[in-house]
Amino acid sequence: MEQKSPSLLGTVLVLLAGMSWGTSGVFVRYFTALGMSAMQLTLFKCAIPGVVLLLYCLLFRRDVLRVKLKDLWIFICLACLMAFAGCFFVSGFIGNAVPLPFRAIVTGLLSALGYALYSIFSQFALNRGYDPLTLPTYAFIFAGLSALPFAHPAEIIAAGSASPLKFAGMLCLMAFMVSLLPYLLYTNGLMRSTPGRASIMASIEPVTATVLGALFFHELPDTFGYLGIALVIGAIVLLNLNISKTAS
Repeated sequence: MEQKSPSLLGTVLVLLAGMSWGTSGVFVRYFTALGMSAMQLTLFKCAIPGVVLLLYCLLFRRDVLRVKLKDLWIFICLACLMAFAGCFFVSGFIGNAVPLPFRAIVTGLLSALGYALYSIFSQFALNRGYDPLTLPTYAFIFAGLSALPFAHPAEIIAAGSASPLKFAGMLCLMAFMVSLLPYLLYTNGLMRSTPGRASIMASIEPVTATVLGALFFHELPDTFGYLGIALVIGAIVLLNLNISKTAS
């Protein structure tokens, strides 16, 4: 296989995906305050984009829905990893807050593992000739179906009963900002990069989350937090020095 050289466009797409993922905390704070669980949030994060993409493909791009039976396992794995990473990323444990720092560290590492494996399986599917739109479409559909049995509809209705229009609008906005947009950006960026490089680029996500937490919730990082931000940004800059030299 021909070695893939990273491009500036691929870097920008993955960085935008990471920043979009970084907005998740804002929505999590809003919905958990209403009593929603991590699995319920995962359901909407996957089901809404899945329905949107499926309708779009049925109307305009039916060709991207064709999947070989022998490759179906790839998309099922993508869905499982998406639901796994998404659920842990939201709040650590299904339906519960994370009371201990050690648990927060463990679930954060598991979330990172899920996203890393998603990158590898996505690259595997792209190398087999599948369209970038095929991957998130099936992944969202299967992931949404896997979360459906744990949805508890009565709790969701109760959470949105006070202001149903605002509740529905925030769900749609969350699905777009945290799922639909970043996964499309990331998958397209992965076509112009490698899984390892893309994973490092996507690490801009916690930096974005930290900045938004400071702006909206006055959660200022400590010294180690600032050091972590500097290290992430430094890693991204160093990783792209060769791209800048090539472009010039």
